[in-house]
Amino acid sequence: MTMFRFASALLFAAAASLPAWADAFDDGVAAYRTESYEKALVLLMPLAEGGHIQAQLFVGDIYKEGKGVAEDPAVA
Repeated sequence: MTMFRFASALLFAAAASLPAWADAFDDGVAAYRTESYEKALVLLMPLAEGGHIQAQLFVGDIYKEGKGVAEDPAVA
């Protein structure tokens, strides 16, 4: 029963954080589209590092193209 409670708590915590990820992602994409690349990186980088695939694509593009940062194919 203890494992079930732990798994339930973990699932609940993950589900509760989804709206925060969605807001940060949406705000990051909006910043990207208005060419506010520094702001986009601040919002998208934590998501990208956490495994958010779409955020990784935006961060990769910023570094690949050198948008507001030094062009860095290795980071991209």
